[in-house]
Amino acid sequence: MTTAKICVRWLLPALLLLLATAVFCWRWSGLEDRPMHHDEANQAVRCGELLAGRGYRYDPEEHHGPSLYYLSVPWLRLQGVTTLAESSERHFRLVPLLFGCLLIMQLLWWRRGLGAVGVVAAGLLLGFSPVMAYYSRYYIQEVLLVFFAGGALCCLWRWVEQPRWPWAVGVGAFWGLCHASKETWVISAAAMVCGGVLLWCCQPAWRRRILLARALRQAPWALLALLALSALLYTAGGRHPRGLLDSVLAYGGYLQRAGGGDHSQPWTFYLERLLWYRAGPGPRWSEWPVLALALCALAGLSGCGRWRSPVARPLLLYLAVYALVQAVTYSLIAYKTPWCALAFWHGFILLAGCGVATLYAWLRHWYWQVPGMLLCALLLWPLAAQTRRANGRYAADPRNPYAYAHTLPDARRLAQRIDAVAACGAPAPADSGVDIAVFSSAEDAWPLPWYLRRYDAVGYWAEPVPALVAARPHFIVCSVAYDDEVEKLVGAVYQRELYGWRPNSIMVLRVRRDAWAKWLARQQR
Repeated sequence: MTTAKICVRWLLPALLLLLATAVFCWRWSGLEDRPMHHDEANQAVRCGELLAGRGYRYDPEEHHGPSLYYLSVPWLRLQGVTTLAESSERHFRLVPLLFGCLLIMQLLWWRRGLGAVGVVAAGLLLGFSPVMAYYSRYYIQEVLLVFFAGGALCCLWRWVEQPRWPWAVGVGAFWGLCHASKETWVISAAAMVCGGVLLWCCQPAWRRRILLARALRQAPWALLALLALSALLYTAGGRHPRGLLDSVLAYGGYLQRAGGGDHSQPWTFYLERLLWYRAGPGPRWSEWPVLALALCALAGLSGCGRWRSPVARPLLLYLAVYALVQAVTYSLIAYKTPWCALAFWHGFILLAGCGVATLYAWLRHWYWQVPGMLLCALLLWPLAAQTRRANGRYAADPRNPYAYAHTLPDARRLAQRIDAVAACGAPAPADSGVDIAVFSSAEDAWPLPWYLRRYDAVGYWAEPVPALVAARPHFIVCSVAYDDEVEKLVGAVYQRELYGWRPNSIMVLRVRRDAWAKWLARQQR
C-alpha cells in the first residue's frame, strides 16, 4: 500500500474526526446563552409532547416534518430528560450541533472524488463558516436537512459511478429523511436531479445506455425506501395514516407562502448576508473566502494543462449545478429566511474544497504548495472571528445577519421575573384556575410557552378576556397593543413592567400586587 493510500484510508478519517471533535467543543460552549427563537421554542414544545408519550400527529399549518423530533427524543432521554419541564436549551440544541459536526465526517464519502486536500479544506470551511456554525446551534430542521441532502447527493454521484442497487436505495432513503425534515427538500432534490442528468450526459454513449437501463430497474427500490421512511415517520409508525397524505397536501400551502408575505425579501437577500452585510454601527460580515475558492474550482473546470482541476470534470459540474440551481431558486422565491441559505451554501463549501485542491495541484511543487496552503488557512481567520461574534456578543442582536426576528434577552428576564415572584409562594389562587394569563397573537406569544413550560395553570388567548382578567390571575402578560385595554380592566391591582420581545415588539408583564409585595419583602431581607 502506497503512502498516499495510507493517508487517505487512515490519516484522513482521523484528521476529520479530530476536526469534528474540536468544532463540537467550540460550538458546545455557551450553547444555552442565546434566548430561544420563537421557531426553536415551537419545535421544542412540539418535541416535548412526543417525549411525554402523547404521540405525534403531523400539523401542516404550524410545523415541518417529524425527523427532528424523533431524533431528539433518544438524545434527550440519554441526557436524563423525560419531560419538557426538565429540559433546557442545551438539551435540545445538542441535536443540530451533533448533525453539524457529522456534516464534517460525511466528507469522508467524498474522498474518492475530492481527494484528501479537497476533503480537509471543505471540512475546515464547514467548521469555521459563521452561518453553518450559527444554525448548528439552532433547534430547527435546517442542519438535518443539509445532512440528509448531502447524503443523497453523494449516493447519486456514487450510483452514476457504480450503478448498483445499494446506492439507489441510499438516494431514496436520504430523500425520505429529507421529506420528513422540511418541505423545501424538493428544491434540493430538483437541483440533484439537474446535476445527475448532467452527470449522465457526461458519460460515453454506451455507458449512458447501461445507466438508463439500470436506473429503470433500480428506481422502484429507491422509491420504496423513500415511501417507507416517509410513511414510518409521518404516520407515527402507522398510528396516524393520514399523516403521509397531509405531508403531500401541505405543499399547496407552502407554495402559497412562497409569495412572501411578512417574509418577503429582495432577490439579493442571501447574497448580501453571505458576502457583504452591515447593519447600522455593527461589524461587517462576509464569507467571501468560500465564494472565492468556489470560483477557483469553476476556473479549474474550464481550464486546461496546469490549471486543470484534479477533481473530475463531471463531479465538478455536478456540484456546481447543485449549488447554483438552489442558490438561484431560493433567491427568486419571495419568501426568505436566512437559515434557508444553508441548503445551497453547503454545495458552495464542497466547491470551495475543490477550489483548494485545484490550487494545490496548480502550485505543483511542495515549496510552493506549503506557503500556498498556509495562505488559504489564513482565510479561516476572518471566518473564525465572525463565528465567535455571531455566537457570542451578537447572538441575538439584530445587527447579526443570521439573527432573524430573534427573541431579545429581555424575554428571558421576563420569565425570570415570573419565576422569582412565584418562588416566594403564591397568594390565594385565582378564581379561574389560571395563574398566568397571556393575551397575544399566537405568533407573538412564542417563545413564552417554552419559558413557562414548568407551569401548569397557563392560558393563552388571542385578545383580552374581561371575565378572566376580573378573576385576578397572579400574572398577566400581553402584547403592548393590548396594554391600554388591560389597564382599564385591572386598574391598580397589578404592578406593571415592560420587556423587549423582538425588534419593534414589546411585552407587558403585570404581577398581582399581593404577590409582588411578597417578592419585595424577600428582596429586602
